[in-house]
Amino acid sequence: AKTINGHGIYGKGYNYTTISNFSIKMTRSTATSRRGIFFESSNTHNLSNNILNINGSSINDALNYGIYLKNTKYHLIINNIIRTANKKGYGIYLLAETNENSNNNKMEDNTITTIADDSNGIYIRGLNGGTVTDSTILSNTISTSVTSYGVHVIKITGSSSSTDRTIINKSLISTAAGYGILMEDSSSNFVQDSNITTQSNHEVNIISGDNNIFLNVTYRNESVTGAGQLIRKWYYRAFTNNESGSVVANANITAYNVSNNYQFNLTTDATGYTLMTE
Repeated sequence: AKTINGHGIYGKGYNYTTISNFSIKMTRSTATSRRGIFFESSNTHNLSNNILNINGSSINDALNYGIYLKNTKYHLIINNIIRTANKKGYGIYLLAETNENSNNNKMEDNTITTIADDSNGIYIRGLNGGTVTDSTILSNTISTSVTSYGVHVIKITGSSSSTDRTIINKSLISTAAGYGILMEDSSSNFVQDSNITTQSNHEVNIISGDNNIFLNVTYRNESVTGAGQLIRKWYYRAFTNNESGSVVANANITAYNVSNNYQFNLTTDATGYTLMTE
């Protein structure tokens, strides 16, 4: 499908739809507010193996999107190639506004590239009381250029808004001059086994929001401001042997932190190793 204005595919109020193996091109270089795939008020769609090339205006707030989901639940977005080339472009955008819920959407094995300033690979937004929670970002490759963001999770106005409990796992995120992961007023997010790089600025930026856990995540620097909380964890596995070099099975290992507080207790198996723990 090829379009100059409008949306490539649009649906509202439909459930259990599959959009697969489409190629959508939006070619107008002055276009604004266009969406390659746009669903709202719907549940349980499968968006897979699509190629989306979204061009648009270079002015401020061009606001063009690869995949745009508003008030949606249980969508699977898998193995898509998404490219945006306009100022303030979005690869995947999840939104909930007043009294809306966009929950339990899963983004897996997507390749997302943004080529313009102030863009976002994946953007999760709760606005004026809307909730976007329990999103999963698994094994995605996200690349942004200029001053942009790989994954941006944000709650905007309204105390009942929520963008909590996002899971990011086994993903590669690279940016030129923005942040790899930016979380604003968002809590209980979990990032695991991922690699984040940026040529300048901080790879990770937490602005308010507590209990954000990063387990075995590779990055160089971070910024945590306001009431933000970032908890870093790594994997741990112990091995025991005796003076002759033989493995010791059923050995009991007790760990304490630097403050001499008890952390955990492990027992080795027949190989001399303990189970992997955090």
